[in-house]
Amino acid sequence: MPASRCGAIRRADASENIWCMTEPSAWRRARAFSRGPESTGHRLTRRRRARMRRLAWVLLAGAALPLHAQNPVEVDAQHYRLEYEDKQVRVLRFRLAPGEKSPQHEHAARITVVVSGSRLRIEDTDGAIYEMTIYSGHAERQPATRHTVENVGSTVYEELTTEFKDAASQPPKLVVKAPPPPPPPPKKEEPKKAEAKKKEEKPKEEKPSVAASAPTTPGAQPAGTKPAATGTTTPTPAQAPAAKVQPEVAAAAPPPEPQPIIKPLKVRPPEEPNRRRRKSFAAEEMSEATVNNTRLAFMEQGKGQTVVFVHGAMGDYRTWQLQIPEFAKRFRVVAYSRRYHYPNPSTGKEEDYTYEANVRDLAEFLKALNAGPVHLVGHGYGAAVATLLAERHPEMVRSLVVSEPGFDKLLDEKRAYRSHWARDEIYNIIRKPLSRQNPENGVRVYHNWLAETQPWQQIDPQEQYERMQNANALRAQTVDPTAPAFNCEAAKKIKTPTLVVAGQNRSPNSAEITGTLAACLANSERVTISEAGPAAYLDNAKEYNDAVLSFLGKH
Repeated sequence: MPASRCGAIRRADASENIWCMTEPSAWRRARAFSRGPESTGHRLTRRRRARMRRLAWVLLAGAALPLHAQNPVEVDAQHYRLEYEDKQVRVLRFRLAPGEKSPQHEHAARITVVVSGSRLRIEDTDGAIYEMTIYSGHAERQPATRHTVENVGSTVYEELTTEFKDAASQPPKLVVKAPPPPPPPPKKEEPKKAEAKKKEEKPKEEKPSVAASAPTTPGAQPAGTKPAATGTTTPTPAQAPAAKVQPEVAAAAPPPEPQPIIKPLKVRPPEEPNRRRRKSFAAEEMSEATVNNTRLAFMEQGKGQTVVFVHGAMGDYRTWQLQIPEFAKRFRVVAYSRRYHYPNPSTGKEEDYTYEANVRDLAEFLKALNAGPVHLVGHGYGAAVATLLAERHPEMVRSLVVSEPGFDKLLDEKRAYRSHWARDEIYNIIRKPLSRQNPENGVRVYHNWLAETQPWQQIDPQEQYERMQNANALRAQTVDPTAPAFNCEAAKKIKTPTLVVAGQNRSPNSAEITGTLAACLANSERVTISEAGPAAYLDNAKEYNDAVLSFLGKH
């Protein structure tokens, strides 16, 4: 066997090359046997030392690498993504949708840059829990830590994190503690159970009662049959079985007409104990208009020029409870419920709920009112509908008041993309629970995502019940989540006097949309309501009412 095969590792004082790992095993055994037992024992001892040296090198090499027993990329691959890595640093992208939670993971010392802010609930390994609102653009250096993160805000949270791999940047030794006990489950509403049980035991009557127009379980839409205020009976919708139609109802049903039909309708909302708002609406005389192949319930008060209120995504005519009494002192006030919103009939399976359909509904509804040009006041989804109507039918609008219209096309390209992605994501999350028998989870998640008022757990049961009454309309809204293609060029075409209202505590996207819209409109004013969030008409109703009434008085 040539000696050159092991010359690279031969020691200077050794003539044998028995340590060469490339030598054939038979040749090594022959060399050891020719040298005797002492050399064999000595060779085995040195072999053990070599193995220990190799093991030491492996341990040292492993110690030089960062230890990530709870590597976020491995523990939570759904929310963490590795963007870049080398020997010194690694860059992670973290994205957490509203309502989602990232399990416990650890970070080395790092620098974090927030791409899209939200409100987070963070729990450390020592059991400390705290919440904070983190805004877009925030950057800071953070020490090594282990924690659990939950997005309790209304927007998608996204950040870029640069972690350092030196030993001083690694998190401290993990100390496992028992998790805190979960909070007790919320108590069920006993009045609702008693009301449902009472209705089941109630014998059937010949004529439908007034209470039959209100749903008895959260999320259910009112029945299509509603009694009239003057003793006449409202025609039964097409979805109701023919066997349930009373003879006198069929006789009183008006023949189908292409023109809009307005008839009286009486709606008594459910009882409202300890209600901080709506004190003047114990029972109101309602009317109903049939326009654009749908039925729209509305109420009106006062005399003078007509002011029409258009509610948002989860509201109905009751949204404007704090505005109607004040505005009715000077104007004829009309508040209507858009298609499929309470108390309009809905099966929960409609697929024609779009911005275009709502704009056509409003145009036909104004024609049915026969009031000439009107003042339009809208919020959220309703503000977008009112603005689109002012663009396409300027002859119908005397003045326009909008807040939170949600026109994504007025944002810059990156924010518009993130806003569109967030809307699609939240609709995908709530669509399935809204389609089930108990849609409370979908309504709760969407309510918290909007973050217009208090979180779902803090609002009173009556307001939760009212939101649940519009669950079918919310489900229909998720069918086509496409925002209207309304940009600055379209806004410049509107010559109608417009007041753009915004709350002081609005989101960054809302601030940009509000500012851009006010700048693009040809005849606009802008007002900020102090101590108010997105729902300024509710958070600071007095200042909102004064500002809007002052604007309407000029026009």
